[in-house]
Amino acid sequence: MGLLRKAASVNTMGLVKYRGDREAIVHVARKQAERSEKKARAAEHDESMARARRQIEQMRAENVARKEAKAAARVPDPVLPFLPAGWYPDQADPALVRWFDGAAWTDQTSPPPGHWAIS
Repeated sequence: MGLLRKAASVNTMGLVKYRGDREAIVHVARKQAERSEKKARAAEHDESMARARRQIEQMRAENVARKEAKAAARVPDPVLPFLPAGWYPDQADPALVRWFDGAAWTDQTSPPPGHWAIS
């Protein structure tokens, strides 16, 4: 019977409904359930995005505070402005030389020139 109703609905351009009352009620209930599931997923996604934004803002604030603390803790060396860029003996490890870029010490270290490690 459903097929005949559907054919009649198509032939009459929708004037004849092809769903019975029970089918229509089930169809409407299913659509409402789908809409509520979509809304729940959207709300969960929005909350997840808000949580991620808060974490990013917190990490940015911590990063700025860390940089400010590092800059405040840096004590200017009176000798540094007079040194040209180059390799100088490392204060932490006398077996290495450290690169000074003319403004600050870098993380680059190397064995001194002419030093060959024997392995």
